[in-house]
Amino acid sequence: MKSKLFIFSLILFTIGCKKDSKIETPQATSTANSGTIVFNITAKINNQNLVYNTQMYKGNVTDSFKVSLLKYYLSNFKLKDINNNEFKINEYVINEHNTSTISFTLNTITPGNYNSLSMLIGVDKEHNISGSQTGALDPINGMFWDWNTGYIFFKLEGEYKNSNTTSLKPITIHVGGFDGPFNCLREASLNSIDLKVVNDKKTIVNMDLNLNELLNNPQALEFDNIAISSNSKDAKIIADNYFDMFSVSSIINP
Repeated sequence: MKSKLFIFSLILFTIGCKKDSKIETPQATSTANSGTIVFNITAKINNQNLVYNTQMYKGNVTDSFKVSLLKYYLSNFKLKDINNNEFKINEYVINEHNTSTISFTLNTITPGNYNSLSMLIGVDKEHNISGSQTGALDPINGMFWDWNTGYIFFKLEGEYKNSNTTSLKPITIHVGGFDGPFNCLREASLNSIDLKVVNDKKTIVNMDLNLNELLNNPQALEFDNIAISSNSKDAKIIADNYFDMFSVSSIINP
């Protein structure tokens, strides 16, 4: 089977909170009439915490691979309560997993009891076409192509091998695209949760990011068979796979 360099080019835009690699525990905040949510996200493969650069993982029937970079945007957070009231959080977060678990914080959250959380993997069209940005959307963060093609939503880089080769080959997956038939914006929805936000308190949401979803569900991917595609067809397949890679492992309410 002829090998090909695994490369995607698409689009992305975002504003964000910087990550913190330590896991936080609940404690009081100083903001009155609002609460704070701390997200701890642990990247996993085959139910193991992701280890960078050295650990080889079984990806599917033919491929084994290791990861050197995992980076993505989350934005347009929404909380819903049992009465279907919706609270929107207009934050743009860029996460880079230098360790298996990273953290970020959303502040000034309206107190309440919420049973649903959703977030966009990537950044909405409006912010992709709004010109120069700062913070997490600053091009210096390495998640930007140019003003015509926009921002990268998701990056996975590393190396792989299979039965067709004894040497390692590069993996470079860069996913984006906010419009047209190959729109790669996807919303992750986390339902049936019990999340309480309390004045001047922190709520902790512990989550897993399952990279097996990216490679196997609903479409099994082999690195050798992913073609460079100017119309973004392959990147759309990746986005369709990874939209449900997030799950809640536990919530610590104040």
